[in-house]
Amino acid sequence: MRGSTQRAQDTQSRGFPSQTGSHRDLRDTFNQLKRSRADPKTEEGKSLLDRITAETQLLRSLKGDAFDKEYMSLVTNTQQSVSHFLESHKAAAKDPAVKRFMGDKNSTVQKRLKTAQDILAKVYGDSI
Repeated sequence: MRGSTQRAQDTQSRGFPSQTGSHRDLRDTFNQLKRSRADPKTEEGKSLLDRITAETQLLRSLKGDAFDKEYMSLVTNTQQSVSHFLESHKAAAKDPAVKRFMGDKNSTVQKRLKTAQDILAKVYGDSI
């Protein structure tokens, strides 16, 4: 999220996008998928767009520790959702190249998920 460097208190939360290495291809793939699924004419698309808008408004209203916790929770949930999507589509794919692509992307997502979970555990510490 743009602005996370100014709103975050925790240095790992602030640096999460750059810590996980180059993820431009994954981001581009996800954004393309999001655009294709975010057709406001469908119920699924309207729901997705409503959720994105609500999450963005929530994050913009937070700073410091509250931002860190919410941001990293959203990042972790998104990584889990993307991983599930890739796993299910890999299983359904017939083309070996598509299976390989989905598997490769999921490996990247799993690494990012692990990093996000580690940061989330640090941000929460011993409190909820």
